[in-house]
Amino acid sequence: MLTTWTRTPPPPTSAAKVITPQSEEKATSPALSSQLEEVTREVAAMRNNVQQFAAEQERLNRNTEPARSELQTKEARLNPATQPQPRLAPVPETPPTTIPGWIVREVANGTAVVQGPNGTWRVARGDVLPGAGRVDSIVRWGNRWIVATNRGLISTP
Repeated sequence: MLTTWTRTPPPPTSAAKVITPQSEEKATSPALSSQLEEVTREVAAMRNNVQQFAAEQERLNRNTEPARSELQTKEARLNPATQPQPRLAPVPETPPTTIPGWIVREVANGTAVVQGPNGTWRVARGDVLPGAGRVDSIVRWGNRWIVATNRGLISTP
């Protein structure tokens, strides 16, 4: 963890004295020399902190892109999830239509009695009804019987 210390310089005064190496030799006060040593240590510490901060920034700038292994790179190229998948258009569901003129009269033991425009017929699954097609199934739907053919549905009235 880096700790950055900042110190604001004191406001300039008319009696400000610039300390140079030549004037340091002239300084006779022990308080002034200890103050000079303290400032020198603080400047050195600040210089060290600035150098550490700059080195850390340099390291972070170099490592902005994490290195990938060869396996990760291959997986990224071969991963089908990254490629856009084609979207299929939804297929509208067409409800089955009833065949006009036909009704189911009775159902017993897998056999249905149906009445159509050309007469009454007894049919089972797989039989062919003239004008209605081949019988695919005979099922109970709620309180109704339905005979499904390849051309549509025949139901009870």
